[in-house]
Amino acid sequence: MYAAGHVLSSALLATAGSRRLNLRFVPLAAALIALNAMDFDHLVLYRLDDGTANSLSLHSLHVYGGVGMFLILAAGLMIPRRLPAAFMLAMGLGLHLSADALSYAVGYSIPVLMALDAAMLGLLWWFLRPGAGRGSLRWVRPFFTAATVVCSSAQGLIHYVLNLRPPESPAAYIVSPALMLCAAGMPYSAHWNEFHSVN
Repeated sequence: MYAAGHVLSSALLATAGSRRLNLRFVPLAAALIALNAMDFDHLVLYRLDDGTANSLSLHSLHVYGGVGMFLILAAGLMIPRRLPAAFMLAMGLGLHLSADALSYAVGYSIPVLMALDAAMLGLLWWFLRPGAGRGSLRWVRPFFTAATVVCSSAQGLIHYVLNLRPPESPAAYIVSPALMLCAAGMPYSAHWNEFHSVN
């Protein structure tokens, strides 16, 4: 899955997890989105990946993602008060791997993945709507909308305008995880107090 899809799916998981496990939405969303920076492992074997490879069989952090999930959950068991957060982090890692498997299954079809992004964005707007018991969210929904547009536009620029292809240029694999880290970090730098007022 591309950057926008990972950001949106992580935000949806954070929405569900914060409600069910009584975790703070913003720190959880930021952590789950930042987890997607594991895509930096694409840089190691970028010459073998034309952009349609199965990440779960080629890229190291994806191949051994199950080990990461186990270690996160084991840490949660050793620190019981952190178990809900550990559970959500393991879920986030599993979600990333599942999204990549789905993308591979549909042949990384841009129309299919864009349709999924649109559906996830619609669900996010619905779940985070005013009056849905999420506190002050007047700019959280526009933030994720803008993140979707920026991520998709940046990757479109890299691929279609600058014509940087994965097997030829590592830049094609730097942009996506960098965008996801920005999407995770921007709320803290720009709206620290307001984000932390959202429960």
